[in-house]
Amino acid sequence: MVSHLRLEKKLDACQQWCLRRLLRISHLYRITNTEVLRRTKRTQLSTVLCDRHLRLFGDVARSNAWMDHSRALHTVISGLPIHWRRPPGRPRQSWTRTIEKDLSAISQHRPAYDIETSSGS
Repeated sequence: MVSHLRLEKKLDACQQWCLRRLLRISHLYRITNTEVLRRTKRTQLSTVLCDRHLRLFGDVARSNAWMDHSRALHTVISGLPIHWRRPPGRPRQSWTRTIEKDLSAISQHRPAYDIETSSGS
């Protein structure tokens, strides 16, 4: 089974490979991945994916209470029935676990962001 973190690393590696091919940068030139991203004015795809996960979560959380996806979100937040189990063959990684991981990653980086924005004003 492939973990979520391994898939993100593979996605970022594929992006780097494609960007290097487009720019015709050989691995012999010893140019770092951050330099390639800076030259192309891009961010890592895993970061973009995390931002879009959280944006979708915000849209669902702000939706009307009578909509199906809002009721599903409320059920997930309030908790599943005690004896509920995921059916065999279904993925262990759920959408809510992905959102929790994205939020924890942001909360780890947030103090540095707050310091930058407060010192810049």
